[in-house]
Formats: sequence, C-alpha cells, structure tokens
Amino acid sequence: MRGQRIGVIGTGSTASQLVPPIAQQAGQLHVFQRTANWVLPRLDRRYTALDRMLARSPLYAALVRRSWCHVLELTRQGFDEGTLSRKGLLQLAATHLRRQVPDAVLRARLQPPYPLGCKRLIYSNDFYPALGRPNVELVIDAIERVTPNGIVTAGGRKRRLDALVCATGFDAVRLLSSVQVHGLGGRTLREAWVDGPEAHHGITVSGFPNLFLMLGPNTGTGHTSTLLFIEPGVRFAIACMQHVLGSGHRWIDVRQEVLRESNRSLQARLAGSVWSQCRSWYRMDNGKVVALFPGFTRKYVAALDRPDFAEFSFG
Repeated sequence: MRGQRIGVIGTGSTASQLVPPIAQQAGQLHVFQRTANWVLPRLDRRYTALDRMLARSPLYAALVRRSWCHVLELTRQGFDEGTLSRKGLLQLAATHLRRQVPDAVLRARLQPPYPLGCKRLIYSNDFYPALGRPNVELVIDAIERVTPNGIVTAGGRKRRLDALVCATGFDAVRLLSSVQVHGLGGRTLREAWVDGPEAHHGITVSGFPNLFLMLGPNTGTGHTSTLLFIEPGVRFAIACMQHVLGSGHRWIDVRQEVLRESNRSLQARLAGSVWSQCRSWYRMDNGKVVALFPGFTRKYVAALDRPDFAEFSFG
C-alpha cells in the first residue's frame, strides 16, 4: 500500500476507520463521498494505572457501565427536534468540524445535507484531519463507472487506482436472507418478510414456533451499545423456554394479531422520527424503518421484563 494510489468509496462509519491509516501510507488517496456524515469527537484517553486497578472492582465496573449508559441516552434525546440535547450535539458537531477542517471549501463539502441522527453518527478524532492531508482528495462527483484501472466520475474524469476499497455500509433490511427458515405449514421466513422483517419485540415471529431472534427487526440502536438490547432479549427468550418446559408444552408462538399490532404501533412512531427523513441502511427502499428501535433503551428493557404469555399460543 505504501506509495500506491488508493480509492475508498464511502465516508460512513466503516470508511472513517479505514481512511486515517490508509492516508498515512498511500501515495495518493481518493475518498469518494456519497453523502457527508455527522461527525462527533471521540472521547478517548489513555488508561492509567489507577484505571486498571479500579477496573478489577466489579462495583466500579458496574458504576462505569451505568454512567455511560445514562450519558449515551442523552444522545438519543438529541435525535428529537427541539431538545436541549439536540442543540448541544449540533453545536458540538459544528465546533468539531470547524476546528479540525480549517479549509472553508472542504468544510462545506463535509456539511451533511440531512438532519443529525438520520444516518449513523460517526465518533472520530482523526477522520477530518486525514481528509485535510495533501495526499488526500475528497471526491464529491458521482461515480460513473469502475474500470480495470480506476474510477471515472461524472463528466468523464478518470482517476487511476492501484486498489479500491468499498466501505459502503451495511445491509440490515434483508435479515437472515441467506438462511432457509421454515415455519408452520412450510412457510419460510423469507416469505413472511416479503414486505420487510417484523418481529414482536424484535424476538418472536408469528408462525415460527420456538424461534427466538437476537438483534432482530427494530432492535438496533444509533446511540448506545447493542448489548443493552441483547441481554434483555436473552432473558425474555429463556423465560419463554422455561414456561414451555414447565407447562408441559412443546412450542410457543406469538399470536398473529399481537405481532401485527405491535409493529403497527412501532412503524407509527418511526414514521415521524428523524430516521424517516433520509435514505440509510436503517430503512428499506419503500421507507419502512426496520433496523432501529424508536424509543429509549429503558423502555425496551422494561417491555421485556416479564413475558405476557397471553400474547402467545402453545402446542
């Protein structure tokens, strides 16, 4: 890579991690930006001997985790229009961009054209400086075609490349599309999700007994750790399994009307959210948001605290 001509397509979270180290080694780096991203400073610091000593204490570790959970929930408030958190995040992002990108032309190219939070936030202290290096070019022209020797952008300009990196994001809308899952009557999960993936609490799908999903539809998060969603989901699934075993049944299946109503309510909340205002990997081409949970983490955790077995059928 050292001294070579490298191209990176994308400026999202994956690209923001790749661009800085590549920029340090490449002779020339062309970053092909599809859409500018909101970038916030990363609160990193070196851990001291005191930190390492305290980390051995379970109580201290629990307190740190709880503190970070509360701090990150403030970011979730920043996704709602008119909140103090949103004003603070917008100011923080603007200050971060202004301090790290002194060039006004480059700064204008890096200004996102959509509301903060609509796409995944980037936390980085070295992405902006990397784009300002003399051997790095931020390309905002549309890509016309990829050739054996490089990329041709709109207008016919050619850029020769030795290697091309596609950091173009995630596919979060075709969940389990590569796995054949059969439910009652031989119906497949792919057929059940022809209009987009749906699951009650993101865990159970009607017509598929004893199927429990972790990080299923609408359990993603744009502001905090997914572990906070996985852990209550695991407890919920175990409670369902224990109930089936204890009651002498063989299977448990969420009722169709329960699934339908929970997802109707979910999509109604998402329809007016920031995530409905731009194209992202959170949503399908038809506009349906299938990746994210619209509320706060504590709301999701509380909903899964104890399964309501009246919502299920057994066999």
